Amino acid sequence: MNRRGAIVLVLGLVVGGCPREPPPTGGRVEIETELVEQVCRGTVVYADSELARIEAELELERISEQVEVHVIDPKRIGEYCEPGWQLCVLQPPRAIYVSSDVYGRVITRELIRDRLARSPVGSTKPMFSEGIATALTQPICAPQSGWEPPPPDALLGPTLGTSLNQAELFLAGELLRWLLDTRGPSGVLDFMADLNRSDTPDEVRAEYLERFGSPIDLDLYAHWRPVGEPLAPERAGCLGPEAPRDSTRSRISLEASFDCGSSAVRNDFTNPGRAFVEWTLTIDESTAGTYHLGGLLPDGFALTISTCECRPLSFVTQLPPNDSFLWSDHGGFHPDYGATLAPGAYRLRAYGPIGSSLDFEIFTPCNFVLQNCPNGQQCTPKGRCKDEVEDPGQHGDSCWPTFVFDEETLPCDAGLSCIGLYDQPGVCLPYCDEDTGVSCPGELSCEVLSTCTSTCDPFVADCDDGWTCVANFETGGGGCYPVPGGDLGLLESCWQIEFTCAPGLTCKNLPLDGCHDPESWIDFSGCCTPICDPAAPDPGCPPELPNCELRNEEGVLGTCRP
Repeated sequence: MNRRGAIVLVLGLVVGGCPREPPPTGGRVEIETELVEQVCRGTVVYADSELARIEAELELERISEQVEVHVIDPKRIGEYCEPGWQLCVLQPPRAIYVSSDVYGRVITRELIRDRLARSPVGSTKPMFSEGIATALTQPICAPQSGWEPPPPDALLGPTLGTSLNQAELFLAGELLRWLLDTRGPSGVLDFMADLNRSDTPDEVRAEYLERFGSPIDLDLYAHWRPVGEPLAPERAGCLGPEAPRDSTRSRISLEASFDCGSSAVRNDFTNPGRAFVEWTLTIDESTAGTYHLGGLLPDGFALTISTCECRPLSFVTQLPPNDSFLWSDHGGFHPDYGATLAPGAYRLRAYGPIGSSLDFEIFTPCNFVLQNCPNGQQCTPKGRCKDEVEDPGQHGDSCWPTFVFDEETLPCDAGLSCIGLYDQPGVCLPYCDEDTGVSCPGELSCEVLSTCTSTCDPFVADCDDGWTCVANFETGGGGCYPVPGGDLGLLESCWQIEFTCAPGLTCKNLPLDGCHDPESWIDFSGCCTPICDPAAPDPGCPPELPNCELRNEEGVLGTCRP
């Protein structure tokens, strides 16, 4: 790298017009790059605070020398590191060279490696140095059941950390986390200092047994983190302040100025023209639910959210159930779908052009039962405050389904849903969800579509004129809904989002000619097929469709199939 042409920022110095500010943690990390005109102060503050955290967790003395980090254009990293490598350490003097596209993911791990190299540990077996790097950063999630862990020699033998795969890093990280917690940092580091990279697996076993009194072959598999054990946010790099929540308005108000002189603003080296600010979002049972944007983001801005949890072992696990991302055309939140967040800690980041500012809101979940939205709005069953019409309909009033005509305005009063076909008026009916305690008034029953209505027999036309009995396959009964009844017979073509089949029949997509559209990626076509009871001596299926199959495993009724 042409050092004269690079931009250097050391905390406490004036660079590119930034005001002089006292460094909060001493300014011991120097970041040098040609990618940006100015390295934002928060970039160095974060790296410096991580170095201080590493020293505190490992009970190491504070080093006086600076740590030098070079952030390199991915197209030029090969000028410094081996072909195919994205980072390397060159010396003398000791300096870290890292490709900009991985900087954010690896900077803490590289600071851990660098600090160990400057300690009496020096050059040691990579299993233990990589294990500490994994233990003190976002750990790898436990593999799913049925996974075969690698044998001990796969970890004890290698002399290069790059030879350890993700499964081996998981084992190393879990062992080192347990050792640090139970044997203490000084005992672990003293043990590591006594090892050499060239030690054989048996030499490592003997040293481990003498030092800790138990066989490493057993300890590798005996002390994994319990599934679901909370992870301290700082271990996952979630160090931002708590996102400002306004519970009275069901909002999170995000205000950020992307001033490079601010200690809260960090460079996004993958997109050098922008920076980011981050917050920690803590969710408990009372605030869990679906979060949405309060409108569209301005051009050039993005919001992302991710869990402060373990990172998946990609080839053997699925994403954790609350590892959520909200997407938009800018790569951040999706304004319509949002994300359902379970209790836990999350990292919330706002990205924007350097020198710009952001003043934005995120809708937090409201409570459907409490209806705690501002005047003129109501809380939907999915926990979102939405505008309602000036004079919303009451139970039994006519309405137009909002998903067709105006999805941001609710036509029925709070607690009611507009039920009807897509091309004609519907009726306001009470919403219900017995799992969450939202029950039905009077003699009405909670039926399909999560609405309250009168019960009916799905095999008989016993609803009022203009209403149809829709089968409840879970209970075996049915509910009357405000859609016209049909008279189509067995295997006549139908449309699944309509109710045109005769009583006792339902529109079903079948593997028969005329009963499905193989060219459609969303196929609503079907044929009228009998509703049946698989537990009955005679399920009632015709010869053309002789098999009665349950609609779902916990249901009562099924449909006849070929």
